[in-house]
Amino acid sequence: MKKNLILVVMVFMVLFSSEMVLAEESYFGADIVKFKDHGINIQGVYGLNVTEMVRKMAPIPFPLALEARVGASLADDKNRKVNFYTGVYMRPEYIFHQFRPYALLGVTYAKTTGHYNVVSFPDPDRFFFSDTGPDLSCGIGLKYDFGNGLALNVEYLIRLVEDVDGFSLGIRKYF
Repeated sequence: MKKNLILVVMVFMVLFSSEMVLAEESYFGADIVKFKDHGINIQGVYGLNVTEMVRKMAPIPFPLALEARVGASLADDKNRKVNFYTGVYMRPEYIFHQFRPYALLGVTYAKTTGHYNVVSFPDPDRFFFSDTGPDLSCGIGLKYDFGNGLALNVEYLIRLVEDVDGFSLGIRKYF
């Protein structure tokens, strides 16, 4: 767990030290993620509003952001868990007063480990599994904008092939 947490901190230190973070329409945040049958994770998020850039190429009627995420497990045991993950997502939003429903579509690279739930065999280590690789992901969420550059969000995200899904609650700071 400590190695994963150090990795998350290092990635965000690199992101926050770049000039891109200081650009207008960027944001960062932190989430607590509860994966169904895979434990609790903490994730960091960096996003960049690309609406104007995309509108120069094609008219789009909604705000659009690109997000990078990195997360690590808070558990330090051998149960099923998502050890670490990184992802890149496209995030279109619909603006309705302070509420902003949104969709997520992207790619997640993750490592999951654990034991199968088989009780009748004497050696539980025989049923250990580990999976690492990229996967398509999609989700939906709702953001509430408090003003002053702060927002709260709740979302549901699923990795399509591995069928690992989870809910998250987080906060965002916009620049």
